[in-house]
Amino acid sequence: MTKSNSPLVSIGLPVYNGEKLLRRALDSLLAQEYANFELIISDNASTDGTEGICREYAARDNRIRYIRQTKNMGGQENFNFVLHEANGEYFMWAAFDDQWATSFIHSLLESLMNNPGAVGAFCPYQLIDDESAVIIEGVWKCNYQNRLTLLRLLKFTWYYRDMCIYGLMRRRYMNDVQFEPWAWPNSGTYYNIAYPLVFFLLSKGDFLFIGERPLWFKAVTVSRWHAVPFMNNPLLGYLAHIARKINLFLRSVRYIFQGSSSILLVLLMIPILLIRGVFDCITPVYAAIRIWSSGKRINQLSPHEIWQLGVR
Repeated sequence: MTKSNSPLVSIGLPVYNGEKLLRRALDSLLAQEYANFELIISDNASTDGTEGICREYAARDNRIRYIRQTKNMGGQENFNFVLHEANGEYFMWAAFDDQWATSFIHSLLESLMNNPGAVGAFCPYQLIDDESAVIIEGVWKCNYQNRLTLLRLLKFTWYYRDMCIYGLMRRRYMNDVQFEPWAWPNSGTYYNIAYPLVFFLLSKGDFLFIGERPLWFKAVTVSRWHAVPFMNNPLLGYLAHIARKINLFLRSVRYIFQGSSSILLVLLMIPILLIRGVFDCITPVYAAIRIWSSGKRINQLSPHEIWQLGVR
């Protein structure tokens, strides 16, 4: 438990060269109806105007703690850093280009306080562009709520949307986990890096899903090479994709056991995870065929089209 004069909620915002959209994110967070939070900003040695923006906001709001790294530690470590710096009983990551409804923290926190057995809470969301316009109509969901651990894991394995990692979580469950870089040749990417952590949390307890209207707005910054990883360099790119999926399988199994301490649950999930891994290795080939047959080049695809390819 935190001290009475400590913030109940910690927000970790890792950022690198985010001057274009950082003000939008900071304004959105500081406008939250629930105000008893600390905002930890870790600037990963940005080379643009990020530092000036952060110092400006920190000077006028004492809830902000700004830390500038002396060298770029990589995206994964920056996410880990803000978590380790947190003091609140509850924790959430915030991307420097996203937006939140003013009731985001209040709604999720209220649900968690009313459900002491839950590990986290999330909400519906929408996908937006740099101008805050919705780029794909409709509301997206990462609803893995269920009282049965196996069903939570099966739902996540089926949908494989990891956006719930940007929900509000009880920090005590996060002490023994972290984002880990993939093995060669994916050490520089954090694509899919949240999946094992989501498996851990869903193995640990229920993850609440709150409401029907979107409270979070995700900026779409999908790389074309995430959707079809071998279009530029077919051999190396596809091998990298397979290597990442092998890493994902091994770490997911480890984190399921770490979260549940159940060998039976692990044994039940292994064939499911293997099937999912095989499917994920086939899907990019199908996506590439669709692109080639359309006559378009990968650099001609819009973020909307890339997102709809559905490659995980």
